[in-house]
Amino acid sequence: MKIGLYGIGGLYNFGCEAIVRGCCTYINRNYQNAEIIYYSSNYLYDSEVLQDIDITVKEIRVNPSIKFYKRAVNKVCRKAQIPFQYIINNYHQILREIDIVFFIGGDILTLPKFAMQKKRYFYMNSMVEFGKKAVESGIPIVLYGASVGPFGTYPKAVKYYAENLKKYEKIICREFTTIKYLESIGVYNTEFEPDPAFYVNANQDYSSNVSPRFIGVNFSPLSLVQIYGRYSEEMIGEFSRILTRIYDRYHDDILLIPHVISKDILDDDYRFQQALIRHLPKEYQNHIQMADHRGGFLKIKAQLPQCKIVVSSRMHCAINALHENVPTIFLSYSAKSKGMCNFIYGDEKWVIDIKQIDELLLDKMDEMLQKQDEIREYLVKRINKIQEEKDF
Repeated sequence: MKIGLYGIGGLYNFGCEAIVRGCCTYINRNYQNAEIIYYSSNYLYDSEVLQDIDITVKEIRVNPSIKFYKRAVNKVCRKAQIPFQYIINNYHQILREIDIVFFIGGDILTLPKFAMQKKRYFYMNSMVEFGKKAVESGIPIVLYGASVGPFGTYPKAVKYYAENLKKYEKIICREFTTIKYLESIGVYNTEFEPDPAFYVNANQDYSSNVSPRFIGVNFSPLSLVQIYGRYSEEMIGEFSRILTRIYDRYHDDILLIPHVISKDILDDDYRFQQALIRHLPKEYQNHIQMADHRGGFLKIKAQLPQCKIVVSSRMHCAINALHENVPTIFLSYSAKSKGMCNFIYGDEKWVIDIKQIDELLLDKMDEMLQKQDEIREYLVKRINKIQEEKDF
């Protein structure tokens, strides 16, 4: 049986790397004699990253002239709100090669908050369109490791997603908030499974007795883009000032944690966090360190135990820290962070809407630092239960 993993733009997003690794564990547990094929649009980098696991990496190929034409049409349709989307890649070839397709990724079946605030908005999605072709070809679809919804209040948008999602073999949700939401729009082919990242173990290249000395921080430009549709120099200045307030409050060095290294500046944590450092006075720059991201998700994982606590806007960065039993605050820009916080902690106490970061973050950090030993003990037990597939 050949199972295709499809939907990820590339493993430059370390959360996507974790999803691929974790999905392989899930598939090997649940499907006998499965040959796993990961379809990559960043073949050279991705194949090197995954060389330590039993998986075939295949490049998604597209004729450049056709790609340019289809993207241009898609752009026009988005701006004019015409309900049409081309599938850019060679989906015919992919569907001929596999028996099952796993839709995987991060925010692949969601809509940004700033769009859903309008009465009408563009809602077409290339993953949904690919899914239609898979269903027509008799290829079962399993969705796992991806955010699903919400889709706002525009009836055409809700209907578009609900009618197509009902045709999937199953939608594996990584928190219960998504299951409740999907049921509210008539989608019941759901089941629960922890996020694939929880199945990615540390590579054990650090001492388990490391003494935490940093405050870990992941600030992402994508969180601002999702909420406001952009980010500005003024916003960079605001987040730099938050770093100065953190250092002034605790006098612990700060470890900035890039989780996505992208060519797209609106999605690139590394350049965004470099810009934050440049905005800081020199005396603060000496107390800011950038985590070494060379080596991806596993390399970052090895550095997280050096943190007393972590504050993260990227959900998989948060999961990575929690998996290492590091108390973590979620900075939420979508429903998935609230759902994951609920799943881990049992409530939403340790999640902050990123729009309220100025007024709430430091008080929340005060409380977490005071309770860090207690929270670490709790996380050891909670993560063990998750990995043992008990007490979800």
